[in-house]
Amino acid sequence: MKFEIECAHLRRIAGFANSVVPRNSPQPILANVLIRAEEGSASFFATDSFVSVDAKVSVAVARAGATTVSASVLSEIARKMPDDTDISFEYDAASERLEIKSGSALFQLPTLSAEDFPIISESEGAVVFELPFNELKRLFSKAKIAVSTDETRRYLTGVNLRATVSSSGPVLRCAAVDGTQLALVETALPDGIEEIPSVIIPIKAVNEILSVLDQGDQAVRISLSGNLAVFSTLFASVSARPIEGNFPEYERLIPRANEIRLMVDASLMARAVNRVATVSAEKSRSIRLVMEDGRLQLSVNAAEYGSAEEELSVSYSDSRFAIKFSHRHLLDILGLMENSNAIFRLREGAAALITDDDDDDATFVVMPQRI
Repeated sequence: MKFEIECAHLRRIAGFANSVVPRNSPQPILANVLIRAEEGSASFFATDSFVSVDAKVSVAVARAGATTVSASVLSEIARKMPDDTDISFEYDAASERLEIKSGSALFQLPTLSAEDFPIISESEGAVVFELPFNELKRLFSKAKIAVSTDETRRYLTGVNLRATVSSSGPVLRCAAVDGTQLALVETALPDGIEEIPSVIIPIKAVNEILSVLDQGDQAVRISLSGNLAVFSTLFASVSARPIEGNFPEYERLIPRANEIRLMVDASLMARAVNRVATVSAEKSRSIRLVMEDGRLQLSVNAAEYGSAEEELSVSYSDSRFAIKFSHRHLLDILGLMENSNAIFRLREGAAALITDDDDDDATFVVMPQRI
């Protein structure tokens, strides 16, 4: 195997590979990246057995071949090289060494056989469709804020994709729930698709998809089955084994009878929440909201840190109402609403329903804290 690659391309691709490999694994080969060179291109494949990344780049290939090398070492080499350099790769099968050269710098790295590297093949019978990357990004970015970090309930540590029917017709729905909040985002179901298996995509795979496939409005090919989900563009793909388990029936968590309505500029409220939360207690990080006569008062009173309050002009005409939320939940949701208004629908003793004035297909439900 012998080829040359621009340092900027290698740095990006090696970074993707290094983010996937497990830090501790009984299989040493999983710490490596599989490098394959064929006519006109080189691909870099890494996996932790559950999530995989495969990125390809056009290069001048002098000799085809394949080998595996430490993903972390390769990433460090690429990170430390000047941007405007070309890096050459040459694998010697006899010595089982990969030689990497750039200018006067020379690295000779030990390798493991490419034939022993685990490859997960796409499932037969999978449902296949396409979405623009920007639409997939909207789904995943807005839903993932509610993903749980509780590993004892693994079925909550990812986002759920499923086909369903809403008031607007057949939709692809992306949802996440962690016990204190729910995020639900929809898009029109692609033409020709009637059923999509309900799958739970691990949060690690979601983050890799948003990073690796970030190509604007380029189409993403999506293949879903019960044992593998694959998201791919022309030069990269991310695949994941769906999390086993039944995702909660979250429809019952959506409050339907909240009649109190508050509308507020999302960016103004986010900045105010961030300022007032400066003195909130570390454990609760809670913030009190009081609405009355077109005004919203945000306040924190923490014995060990002091107090803070700020007032905003808002669209609110109901009677005086007070509620308390985690400031982190508010910031996560408001941060997704650029140049838009947040609409809160509230009721005494009930979870809050929060929507984006510019995106009717994104819904957030947040449990209040005790006042």
